[in-house]
Amino acid sequence: MHDIVCDVAIHIASRDPRRFLIRCDAEKKGWSKIYDHYTTISLIPINIDEIPVGLECPKLELLHLEGGFYSEDSMDIMCRGMKEPKVLALVGVWISTLPSSLGLLKSLRTLSLNGCHYLTDISNVIGRVENLEILSFRRCANI
Repeated sequence: MHDIVCDVAIHIASRDPRRFLIRCDAEKKGWSKIYDHYTTISLIPINIDEIPVGLECPKLELLHLEGGFYSEDSMDIMCRGMKEPKVLALVGVWISTLPSSLGLLKSLRTLSLNGCHYLTDISNVIGRVENLEILSFRRCANI
């Protein structure tokens, strides 16, 4: 029953002109290279190492990634593919450092790093995110 409700919700959301992508099994379905019509993407869980180089998300305003292991290179690919994101939420992920390309996201207003495991130094990148208004790193053990 849960899968049917989830599929109906995703179908309804996909008809919205703002376009939402919600996937709970992103590891199984793989990645396309262009997500040019989505404004919101939520992926739970995700194998971030499978992100293709040259990924494009030009209209993306909110990216929510929950669970999984993240390499700095893969996060860099994701950040370079976004043009004007406003919210980046990494929840319960395993990542050691933030990519330097995060500093290129001039429209980023909210960065949520809640429950990020092994994340140590964020000061080298956070200082370059010029318009950041909200920074959350609740339940991050090493920061």
